Amino acid sequence: MTFTTTDANLQRHVELLIEDWFTQSGLRARKDDGDDVNSFLNCVGFTNAAAECMRTYLNTIPADRIARGILARSIFEVGVTCVWLALTGLDGFEALRWDEQRQKKALANEMKGFDSNEELSQTIAKVSEQEPHPKNDRAEQARYFSQMVKSLDTGATPLYVIYRMYSEYSHASLGVSNSYIDEDDAGEVGVYFPARHQALNDHMGTAVAPFVWAVNAVNKMLIDEPFSGRLTTMKALLETGIDFTLTE
Repeated sequence: MTFTTTDANLQRHVELLIEDWFTQSGLRARKDDGDDVNSFLNCVGFTNAAAECMRTYLNTIPADRIARGILARSIFEVGVTCVWLALTGLDGFEALRWDEQRQKKALANEMKGFDSNEELSQTIAKVSEQEPHPKNDRAEQARYFSQMVKSLDTGATPLYVIYRMYSEYSHASLGVSNSYIDEDDAGEVGVYFPARHQALNDHMGTAVAPFVWAVNAVNKMLIDEPFSGRLTTMKALLETGIDFTLTE
């Protein structure tokens, strides 16, 4: 079978995959010994988030390139995290729990100095006094996205480079997102939108791929692997691998 990779064709097929994801009548996980249901449930949650962001990305007009860039980065984050969690299993889930508690305790400690009602003050005190969740070898990967990416064997796909490019484009720092600056003959400086050059998020395949990776990761956990047909089509259209392994 021959596929034509155009943005319109790619969009049509990813819309079908999104529809399949949201209309699947129950996601039944395999019951292998040693499988962790919490990892499975959270992988489903990450994929659901990626699907919602993907749908919003497709419904956002191409002219709103900053919005599309931010959405694409979000899809990338949750898609990659899903793949990482699917591969690390219970260790990955416990690492995410450690990082979640770390963030909650930091927030609670910051809120101690605020004037809060009694109920909120009790909650803050309770969170602050919790015993630290055990920290395992995957904890720093859960905390730092760069380390999470480095733990994945991605072949020729430069995951962290793609992520940084989205971030640079989505959040202005020393420059202004999606703009260019010109100086006229009188020396006056003007800022113009949009930028003359195409941005990374104009390539739909880069935004679509992490959602496909996430669905593929969950599909492998399911009885009968119901998304296999759609994923085969997406792999052919993307012309890249959708399976990853751990580097360590």
